[in-house]
Amino acid sequence: MRDDDRIIGNNALAVINSIFNQKKDLKLLYTGSLVAQNQGKSKKVMYRLGKTFQYPEEVIKNNNFRHYPFLLDGLIAFKGDLLDLIDTTNMLNSEGEPYQEAGEIIFGINLLELAREHTMYLPELLLYRGNERFFVGSDSILRK
Repeated sequence: MRDDDRIIGNNALAVINSIFNQKKDLKLLYTGSLVAQNQGKSKKVMYRLGKTFQYPEEVIKNNNFRHYPFLLDGLIAFKGDLLDLIDTTNMLNSEGEPYQEAGEIIFGINLLELAREHTMYLPELLLYRGNERFFVGSDSILRK
């Protein structure tokens, strides 16, 4: 999550925790998202669904996440032991420096590759992505 993201709903974390408790072999869960976009000078805010979808079985089976469009635009929850397994050299650019942009993508792909078939897509919208100024008047959306 970025600093301008918000979890949607009062029970989102309870839902995620329940799923991890039921599915003991689950290592990573990712959800849908709602994205706020400013419509230029009108200052009108438009909402769209995030670009989060279920990865095809073949991509998961062949661990081919790097050669498929990145689909993690929602909330990502994972077991902590995956962090210890990340090869940080996969997060460096050609000069050997950490990527300055696309941190979520680099991080997410590494987690997907480690979790593989122990990954689950939950289509529910559990993450609101937007700019802080878009949250005014959006509280009722976030609490539902």
